[in-house]
Amino acid sequence: MQEFSDIEAVILDKDGVFVSFDNLWLRIIAYRAQIIAEESAETSPMLVSIRNACIRAMGVDEDTESIDPDGPCAMPEADIRTALATALYITKIEHDPSYKWKQAFTTVDSCIARAHQDLNHAEMSEPISGSVEKIKELSEQGFKLGVFTADDEQNAEAALEKFAIKDLFSGMQAGEFKTSDNYSALCKRMSVDPKKTLLVSDSPHDIKVAKEAGAKTIAVLSGVVEESKAEESFADHSDSILKSLAELKLDGKKKVVA
Repeated sequence: MQEFSDIEAVILDKDGVFVSFDNLWLRIIAYRAQIIAEESAETSPMLVSIRNACIRAMGVDEDTESIDPDGPCAMPEADIRTALATALYITKIEHDPSYKWKQAFTTVDSCIARAHQDLNHAEMSEPISGSVEKIKELSEQGFKLGVFTADDEQNAEAALEKFAIKDLFSGMQAGEFKTSDNYSALCKRMSVDPKKTLLVSDSPHDIKVAKEAGAKTIAVLSGVVEESKAEESFADHSDSILKSLAELKLDGKKKVVA
């Protein structure tokens, strides 16, 4: 059992920590891939090829039902756009040598915009069991709370509002590729030393950059990393591994036990 003392703030990744990744992003990924394929394909076999290429480009393996935790699905939208356009272009050029790179981006942009209109992120966001209660408990114990997410700020705020916990958070870093610098910048906005923060994330990349910034770190297995790969994925940078945020324990003296 690991005890973390002198912690002033707990900073949380969003998806996979308190928002169910499967309920939200796997559905969005599948929908985007489908409408890109429908927009671009001229035959049924081509539709299947484009759809599958877009799914794979997001780091999703449908055969094994696994997700690359460092893949584009965990990246900001600009990186997702590039990954999808690349997959579309490579697949289309095999059937149509005249197909242009610019056409791929135009199609992907229109389909991403359509997906935004058709899918309501807030409605699709569902809390991971016990996470909202734990967030409220952390706030009641006097910890500052922050969000560290690659998703855009509007989507993150919509989830916080839906779960009725927005007012509990004092800072957010959203919509950018995660680095130790923007983790430190978030801490500065929250008026807390990174060394006195605890990051909770399902992403090995998040754990690494927070550790580089000086934070304590806890990995959770409620997101994209399979339990069988936890030690391999998190061993170098995570101070502790839990099944979910709900397992985080407080000792009543503003200390965290994992």
